[in-house]
Amino acid sequence: MLAASCSRCLRDVRSRLSFVRRPFNLKAPLAPSRALSQPRRFHAGLIRSFTRNRSLTSKSMASTMPQHEAIEETESPPKETRVPWSKNELDRLQHLYSGGKNPTIQSITSFFPGRSRKALAIQLSKLRAPIPRKKWSPDEKARLVELYNAGETTIEMLNHFPGRTQESVISQLSRLRPRSYFSDRKRMVSHYVLGKENHGVNDHSSTKNQGAIVTSEELKKPRTFWTEEEDGILKRLVQRAKERNPDRWSHELSLMLSDPMERQGLAMVRTHKACMARLELLEKKPFVSKSPWTAYEDSLLRNSVCSQLGIQLDSHSKPHPDTTQTVQTDSGSSMRRGSKASLNKYQEMERWPEISWEQLKAVDWRRVVLDVGARSAAGCRDRIASHFKLKKGEHWTKEEVEKLKDGLRQYGRDYAKVATVVGTKTSAQCASKYRYQVYKANKEKK
Repeated sequence: MLAASCSRCLRDVRSRLSFVRRPFNLKAPLAPSRALSQPRRFHAGLIRSFTRNRSLTSKSMASTMPQHEAIEETESPPKETRVPWSKNELDRLQHLYSGGKNPTIQSITSFFPGRSRKALAIQLSKLRAPIPRKKWSPDEKARLVELYNAGETTIEMLNHFPGRTQESVISQLSRLRPRSYFSDRKRMVSHYVLGKENHGVNDHSSTKNQGAIVTSEELKKPRTFWTEEEDGILKRLVQRAKERNPDRWSHELSLMLSDPMERQGLAMVRTHKACMARLELLEKKPFVSKSPWTAYEDSLLRNSVCSQLGIQLDSHSKPHPDTTQTVQTDSGSSMRRGSKASLNKYQEMERWPEISWEQLKAVDWRRVVLDVGARSAAGCRDRIASHFKLKKGEHWTKEEVEKLKDGLRQYGRDYAKVATVVGTKTSAQCASKYRYQVYKANKEKK
């Protein structure tokens, strides 16, 4: 019955709405009585049919619904009305507040059965007297600065200022502590070094610096911006290197940068890597070759590493194979095949000796860069590691981390020297470990 009545109502509404949706032609003449009376009759009939069907559907739904659901819909819970506090209630609350020491809301809830905890808390906040706030005297401010410079914490400072809270001490200390306007060096360190939170303000708590490898004050290696004078000196060195050896001027430049007499005017902290990076920025082209390694560069790399490790290559003791008989007796094609075969035998004699990763740790890669030329230290090391398929050691131990901290305190971020202090890790591994610790500490702060 309910479904039939609903469908009948919908059909009636749709049929009447179809008349309204028809386009109305303004140009067509209409009789005034019909044009005005028909919409009124239509709306009146639509309203009567809609109300009649609605009453029928509500009665049918009420008859089919369970009795408890019909009661829930008809009977809504009464809304809570806010009754103003009477004089007797306020007097009783005042008596409880003055009689006990800091009464809690739970202890006085039983005396006010019709009041919620929120209402009691609001009335208690009105009865409590405000805390008097005294201004800081000049003597107190001077004493506060003296205690701050002595390194005391805010909790320890409360013993010297009775009646002051920790929040007031911190607020006053933020206005009185010295402000340091630091240089570009300190600004850079504040972004890349751990243990520096307040950007130039000394931190008196030692707990914040426990996770730091090295604080900013312990970095001994200064990093300054390049000056125009240094750029001019570097360009003159490049020009002289190209005049001496046009084919391998980068190797010649490396030798000149390693000579203290040649690099007069440059800061001593300018390493070969820093100079080459600066040249790439000035000339807008790369100077460190990233092309595939040639056989000549491999031979230079092999000779440099073996000379440092004290390894004598077998190819140095064996002479080059003689091909005179092949040249005199054979034809052109056989001569090419014979020369190629002899060259392969010669290259086999120049194979690398067996070198372990522990032996490579003792190699000074800066000397290798000077011998090879337009290659970086990391590129030379990776070339050998990929040739022997060496694995880069195991996880860091606690002793190695402590040695890393000592090396950073002593040499700053000169990872080549830091690696000599660690002994068991390369410079790239030391740099990677330091950056990981910085990233880990910054992530924990967030």
